[in-house]
Amino acid sequence: MSGEGLLPLDKDGFRTRQYWEKFFKNRKSAFEWYGGWSELRPFLRNEISNEDKVLIVGCGNSDLSANLYDAGVHGITNIDFSERVIRDMRRKCREQTGMSWEVMDMTCMRFESGVFNVVVDKGALDALASSDSDSVLHEVNKFFDEVKRVLQAGGKYICMSLGQDYLLKWLLEGFPTSGGFLTEISTSADLSTGSEYFPLVISIVKQAMKLPRVFFNAKFSFDQTGKVLNKNTHKELRKMVVAGPTTDPIVAHVNRARTAHRIRSSLGCITPGRLEEYELRDHDGRVRFSLTVVDVNSLEAAPCGVFIVPHGRERDWMFQNGEGMVDLAGNCNVQRLIVVKMMPGCEFIGLNEVKDEVSATVPNFAPKVSRSDRIPIMSLGSSLGSRKEVHQGLLLGDMGEFLIEEVEVAESQYRRLIFLNNPSVIQSEARLAQDGSVDSKHLCFEYHQAMLTGVASLIQRIERVLVVGLGGGALATAFGHFFPNCSVEVVELDEHVVGVARKYFDLKESEKLKVSIGDGLEAIASTSDLFDVIVIDVDNKDTSIGMSCPPPAFVSVGFLKELRDKLTAGEGLMVMNVATRSKDALDSCLENVGRVFGKELLFKLKPSADDVNMVLFAGRLNPKLKAVPGSLRETIGAKAWEDTIAMVEDLESLTL
Repeated sequence: MSGEGLLPLDKDGFRTRQYWEKFFKNRKSAFEWYGGWSELRPFLRNEISNEDKVLIVGCGNSDLSANLYDAGVHGITNIDFSERVIRDMRRKCREQTGMSWEVMDMTCMRFESGVFNVVVDKGALDALASSDSDSVLHEVNKFFDEVKRVLQAGGKYICMSLGQDYLLKWLLEGFPTSGGFLTEISTSADLSTGSEYFPLVISIVKQAMKLPRVFFNAKFSFDQTGKVLNKNTHKELRKMVVAGPTTDPIVAHVNRARTAHRIRSSLGCITPGRLEEYELRDHDGRVRFSLTVVDVNSLEAAPCGVFIVPHGRERDWMFQNGEGMVDLAGNCNVQRLIVVKMMPGCEFIGLNEVKDEVSATVPNFAPKVSRSDRIPIMSLGSSLGSRKEVHQGLLLGDMGEFLIEEVEVAESQYRRLIFLNNPSVIQSEARLAQDGSVDSKHLCFEYHQAMLTGVASLIQRIERVLVVGLGGGALATAFGHFFPNCSVEVVELDEHVVGVARKYFDLKESEKLKVSIGDGLEAIASTSDLFDVIVIDVDNKDTSIGMSCPPPAFVSVGFLKELRDKLTAGEGLMVMNVATRSKDALDSCLENVGRVFGKELLFKLKPSADDVNMVLFAGRLNPKLKAVPGSLRETIGAKAWEDTIAMVEDLESLTL
């Protein structure tokens, strides 16, 4: 046991008689799982009449029985498989005559069939269903069969539970609507306590009518934001009936409400310096909005406001950069600003419709002081901006879908490649000319500008370039354009991406620019060729490690040694795009690169202070700023060129 005898060493301990005997020996005072009488009284008194015969299973040492008795319900039978707790509770409640206590296993009861009007379960099912294994499910079904057996027709099973996904699914399948059971789900969660727990009160009525097909139906007393509805408002109540041929819609409704409650609990207070990202999903689970919550220290400002970012402006400094969003909060004169971005692949009609949709959810992200107030929703002008879906398709294997879209930014049109498994990240972007063709001389990504400028500044000879990761082909094309004497070879894992680059981003292959389908790791390991520059610009599909670029295998010591040996002796340069906000992931990456190339030969550039991208350069470096082609200088633009040159002049050798 741990926690002063309250918790078992593992969750399966909750199912054992030995654990509970020891628990009740150490814990003499009442222990109230999932709330006390004050929280549960409104639910239980609405469901239980004074004349009902009530069975409380897994009663433990809770005061629930005594509370019900004092409220006028006297026909109460309590069972628990702990002899100690039954003995203690008989003695404690001896003044409440007529209430009985029996040692009994709730999966194998000794009562006659149909003798109770109500069965109350306060955490007993949760203790029994400690895991989602088949053996546990077998015991749970035995318990369900016993509940159905001892209940009279029209009787109720009232279950108080945390409602884990698998447990809620078992419960609904054990008492299906098609089997003659009516389910209503409420919550006893109390935001005033600051607790993130979202306990459920589930009432299941045993009816006589059965349906010929499997069907599940649940009536909720709270909406998908966790807000408790007025039961007299029939229009709202009808909206909260969730049904289907499987339990999935009901479980999803609970999960959305639980998530909203957890967010409300954690965001109750304004915390200057807070910069947190959230997602809003539609009923199908697709991300519809991304939200960034920004808290600033401005006591005289309004508590909260919302800012909707128009289509195409998502990458603006003010909406992408943490410092920019802090400035935006100051300009909006609010202590908390909720920055809302619309996700690619979703349809939006107009700004007013988006405001209406967002306003229903915004209170979950607002501080307590403004949840009952009207929260102002702002944007740039009265238009959502322009976004047009051009094409949608499937990536290789299980990598999901991709989207080609066109947006208008500052009167210019841009085409973007988005992977829908990570819709907030633009994989590739190209500016379109007036005739709709791709402007291949324009570099949209600052980190691409940093890569090219760094390469031009740090090595003298650029004849052979290998790029791992194609995207839309902008970087590979730019190498050929700005360094016309070099040949560029590209390795791309996904043939669909190559097709997209050819069709939508004007990728033109030639003797000077060749693209092959293959694994970049294997291509570098197997080639005998040497390259002046090797560029690694590959996104990572595994988001669990906190690094979106590159995958971990590309920064392993073994691969980096392979890569180093494929660089031109004495002059070759590795260029790698690293995108992460995890200090541990970045430190590990830098440590490995420094170990292979030598820390004195490792340099880094960041396009901006808060940019998630960092460009690493490693190799035999010889900075020569004058070697940068004038065409590259003109393409980047005067102001951006000054910033980029400042970055290169400021190239920082890492101390590891």
